[in-house]
Amino acid sequence: MANYATNNNGIIWSISVEEHFYFILAIVFLILIRFKKVKLSSFLLIYAFLLVEGVGFRLYNYFHYTDFNFSRDYTKSHFRFDSLFFGVLIAFLANSKSNIVTRILSYKYQLVFITIAVAFLMSNFVIPRKSYPLLPVINLAINPICYGYLMLVIINIQNVNFIKMIKPLAYIGKYSYSIYLFHFVFDSIALRLIGHSGISYYLLYFSSAIIGGIVISKCVEYPLIGIREKYFPSRAKEPPVLLKPLAQ
Repeated sequence: MANYATNNNGIIWSISVEEHFYFILAIVFLILIRFKKVKLSSFLLIYAFLLVEGVGFRLYNYFHYTDFNFSRDYTKSHFRFDSLFFGVLIAFLANSKSNIVTRILSYKYQLVFITIAVAFLMSNFVIPRKSYPLLPVINLAINPICYGYLMLVIINIQNVNFIKMIKPLAYIGKYSYSIYLFHFVFDSIALRLIGHSGISYYLLYFSSAIIGGIVISKCVEYPLIGIREKYFPSRAKEPPVLLKPLAQ
């Protein structure tokens, strides 16, 4: 419940959001399976509900308060469920309705959509939330759509040179969860050691966060996953295929 506490313990708020979401998602799937409603229309309806609900709560805060507060306006679970469920929707489409994904990725204006998605996502990093408190209301709804579209595009690229180029990023991505969870610790260390002094600060911050996150992941995350798989192995015979490559 860290994200509903007065002091949300730094980055722990995001784990709270995930825990709340996946507990509720398990119940939702039990209901869908029980009534044989595991189909696209059900997923679209749930996503639409969560989208309206999330935007509605964020708009309420926007009109009710005069400033932007990260803990109040950004970290609450009921503000963020639409983003997480959009990932569930993508996974369902990729594994059960791959023809729809194929049509989306085959659209002739793909480059235009990629440009729009990247431009919109950049606004998260160049426009300050405190100066434009309406920005999080909009961005939190559209960010997952842009990220989801770009993810589908990237994983479907079969160019050998591109795959070689992003291989180092894929390695980092394998440990990205621990890097994300503990990056603020290494940020604090970098600030204490050299202060916010330009390129040297960023080099120390990024390198220590990546290396430290990988070490923590190897020492804690993956050993714990190994224990889980030993005592609670997956019943799936094969891991799900996210997306079948398009014919080139």
